[in-house]
Amino acid sequence: MKHHDKPLKIADIARKTGISEEEARDITRRHPKEIPSRRLGRIKVFPEQAVEAVRRIAEKETAADDGSENEPQRKGAPAGANGRSDSRLGAIAQQRQEERKRERASSPGPSSSAVQGAPYHLIEKVALQEKQIQRIFARLEEAENRHLKTATTMEERIALLERQVEALREQNRITGEWIRYVDGRLDEMAAADRSIAETTNAWASYTESELALLKRSFSERLLDRFRHKQ
Repeated sequence: MKHHDKPLKIADIARKTGISEEEARDITRRHPKEIPSRRLGRIKVFPEQAVEAVRRIAEKETAADDGSENEPQRKGAPAGANGRSDSRLGAIAQQRQEERKRERASSPGPSSSAVQGAPYHLIEKVALQEKQIQRIFARLEEAENRHLKTATTMEERIALLERQVEALREQNRITGEWIRYVDGRLDEMAAADRSIAETTNAWASYTESELALLKRSFSERLLDRFRHKQ
């Protein structure tokens, strides 16, 4: 199952394929290789492609059942108006449900003598416990459904956060490159300013010395030269 696929429950597959939940559950149980699944808590979930796989298997089984049911009609036996289902999937679902009902009816249950010999308060207690168990299972299923919705929402939020973090990383990388570039340019400009300042100071010192020399008289300048030669 891919990470971005929305997990489907057996009820979702039954609704999309138009068959009963029992039939859809039976098909997924008999064809685990064609219909992969995974556990999310106590709920079994399926990928999106499971819908087409279940529909294909159900139509194939329905076509096979229709071929065996229509054999008497091809031989000349009249077909009743109520013997035809609204759809092939509905026919096989109804057939499966009837088979399960016959299996439950033929399964051995508690003997009538044991039931008749049991105290009435024990029978009432067992019935009450069965109702409590049914309510517990219903609450568990409701909690699992909420957990499934929460897990799906969390996966979507995590994916969104991952995309936002990746975008922030890319933005930080670009910002860092610009900062390094600007720092380099500022260093170059500072070095150029220092060079200009040093050149300006040298020219200023030279100009001041020349001006001071020009302000002295000619005789003083000759006397300085004479002194330097001695």
